[in-house]
Amino acid sequence: MYYANEDIDKLETMLKIPGGDGYVKAMALSIGEMLVRHNDLYKTFGVYWWAVKEALHKYYPDKSPWFMGEAEDPIMYRRAWHGSLFRTVLAGAYYSDQHNIITSGHDWTDSEGVEHDYTLYDVNAGF
Repeated sequence: MYYANEDIDKLETMLKIPGGDGYVKAMALSIGEMLVRHNDLYKTFGVYWWAVKEALHKYYPDKSPWFMGEAEDPIMYRRAWHGSLFRTVLAGAYYSDQHNIITSGHDWTDSEGVEHDYTLYDVNAGF
C-alpha cells in the first residue's frame, strides 16, 4: 500500500506527540530495540523499510546491529518518499501497524494508482 500525501496529512493531524526530527528519533530508538530482538520484523514496514532504515542510521545510537548495514533499494526509497524523513517514517509506522505481517511479498499501489508486487529483502538481515 502506498499512501497518498493527503493520507499522510491526515496521519500528521492525528498525532498526539510533536512531529519532525523528535518523532523520527523516538521511532528509531523504539524500532531499533524491536529489531535487535526480532530482525524479521523489518519486513512489516514494506516499501517504507528503506526510509525507516535511514532513520535508524541517523538516530540509533548503537552502530553495530544488522540494520546498520549499507543495503538499500533506492528505487523503492524514492517511490515511497513523502517529502521528508518524518512524513515517510510516519507512513512506515502506520503501514507496519496496519499490516503487521512478516512477509517479503507486499502489494502496493503507487501514487498514480497502479498496483505492483514488491519483494522486500534486506541482505543485512542475515536470512
